[in-house]
Amino acid sequence: LTSLAIQPLPAFGETLRLASWNINNLGAQSGSALRPRAPVRSDHDYIILSSYGKYLDADLIALQEIGSPEAIWRVFPRDGYELFFSSRYEEEVGSHRQNKDIYTAMLVRKGIQVEAQEDIPGLEIQVDFGNGPTWTRRAVALLIQVNGVRLWVVNLHLKSSCHGKSLAPAQSLDCQVLRQQRDALEEWVDQQYAKGIPLVLMGDFNRRFDLHLDRDHFWMELDDHE
Repeated sequence: LTSLAIQPLPAFGETLRLASWNINNLGAQSGSALRPRAPVRSDHDYIILSSYGKYLDADLIALQEIGSPEAIWRVFPRDGYELFFSSRYEEEVGSHRQNKDIYTAMLVRKGIQVEAQEDIPGLEIQVDFGNGPTWTRRAVALLIQVNGVRLWVVNLHLKSSCHGKSLAPAQSLDCQVLRQQRDALEEWVDQQYAKGIPLVLMGDFNRRFDLHLDRDHFWMELDDHE
């Protein structure tokens, strides 16, 4: 959990409370796995997940590995939040991938103004490991305004299986894809910085930043003082 101090925020106290939760293949149906090797959840499991959601008590919640909007509303109250789902989901409604893939989504407490939702170019990359082409996940980037303060809040779910390896071009396909995502993300971050709009990046980076700390290949590019 992260608390971000923004002044002034009298409507929400002195902090804007942000949370990120990879909820592990959350589907909408009890007794049915969202995808192969995904957990099968009971009605009681959804009750437990809902109790965690209440405990978070966050103003913005970045969710990863969501199967559908209906799945989210089994865990979080509709009357408390507005839902902003990955744009890719809407494009795939009715396709064979519907409800068989995982998406990013953002819950925003009602009362917080959302000016815009954007995709970050370059994060969605087609990859093929021999079982047919798949796509990496899109981010959900929201430009919010709270009492005159404008802020980008970004929910990421980046390529897995390159948790601590080098991002040099000669590395595995997973690391090559993560490198492309890193470069695309850095370009977008630099653009927002040039406009003077602060931002928060959160979500599932699929990267062990604690292994190499400020020498991590991913972190070094984001934190390059440019």
